[in-house]
Formats: sequence, structure tokens, C-alpha cells
Amino acid sequence: MSITLLYQTIDFARNFSDFSLFLEDILLIILIFRILNYLKKGYRFRDDSIEIIFYILIYSISVILSKTMPYNKICFNFTHAFTPLMFIFTLTKLNNGKKLSALFYIFTATFNLIYLNKSIIEFTYIISIFLLINKSISLVKKSQKYITDSAFYLFLTLDQILTFHIFLMGNLNYDWYSSHLIIYYNMVIKIIFPSTLIFINVKFRRLILN
Repeated sequence: MSITLLYQTIDFARNFSDFSLFLEDILLIILIFRILNYLKKGYRFRDDSIEIIFYILIYSISVILSKTMPYNKICFNFTHAFTPLMFIFTLTKLNNGKKLSALFYIFTATFNLIYLNKSIIEFTYIISIFLLINKSISLVKKSQKYITDSAFYLFLTLDQILTFHIFLMGNLNYDWYSSHLIIYYNMVIKIIFPSTLIFINVKFRRLILN
């Protein structure tokens, strides 16, 4: 790759990344506004899609932390400690206890954030990815009318795979920022993450509301 082309690619990637981050912020604000608006109107959320509400909440907190505490290790590990574990709790029978289960989840995720155990986080990612794929397949088997829901959970699966990879990259002694590969990988991330939020916005009523 020529130096000129490399600089052009880097410049494009930087501009694209800025636009993607701006788009993520706007989409999250819209989602939070819609959730609060539907709650105010007395709507109930579907019990079998509560993971989407938690996903939006964790995503929002992560964005706030990244803006208020950039380059902070706890900020980096927040999503990794909370998100995969959340999918495990919400996609299995571990959430049957409702309030007790929620408290146990918060305690476990917080403990994992403070006393970071990389092996546990890697394990929770693998399990959560398996559960998301399983839910996507089960929705297709249930009926063709759930194909949109199934496609969404495939988006979430890809989202988790990329986030898992970010965690692995962040804990390797390798200067990723000097690598050309990080430019293209970052562009893929900046396409998938906002796309997931767009999907939720477009299919909000179908995915979340009773």
C-alpha cells in the first residue's frame, strides 16, 4: 500500500469513525426517549426480550463512561464484565427470580469488573454467543413470522463476537494502533454497532413491546 493511499484510508477511517460515534449517540438518545415514552404511556415490555432493554442500558452507560473517563481501564472493561453475563442471565432460567436474580447479576458483574478475571469474561462471552445463536435458530424454527426477530439476534451475535475480539485485542501485548489491519477492523465495528441500534429502532415495537 502506498503512503498516499494509506494516509487517505486513515483519514477516511477517522471521519467515518467520528460519524459512526455521532450516529450511535443519536440512536441511543432516540431509543431511551422511546423507552421512557412508552413506559409513561403504560406499555409493558415483552418478558422474552428483556435482554434488549438491558443491552440498550449497558450500551448507554458504556458510552457515557467512554466520554467522561476516556482511556480508563474500568471504562474499557465495563461492557465486557456486564454485557455477556447479562445475556446469560436473561436468555436462561437464571432470571426466574426477577428482583433477586437482578441483584445477583449486578453483584456478579460488579465483582467481575473490580476483580477482573480474563478467563471468566472469555468464558461468559463464549456462552453468551452460543445462547444468542441458539435463540436466533429457535425463533426461525418456531415460525416464519419470527424471521425478523431471528435476524436481529444474529446481529446481536455478531455484535458480541466483535466486542469479544476487542476484549482479546485489548489484553494482548501488541501495538494494534500501528497495524494497518486495525483500520479496516475498526470500520467493520463502526458499521455493525450502529446497525444493531438502527435495527432496534426500526423494529422497536415488534422486538420489545407486548
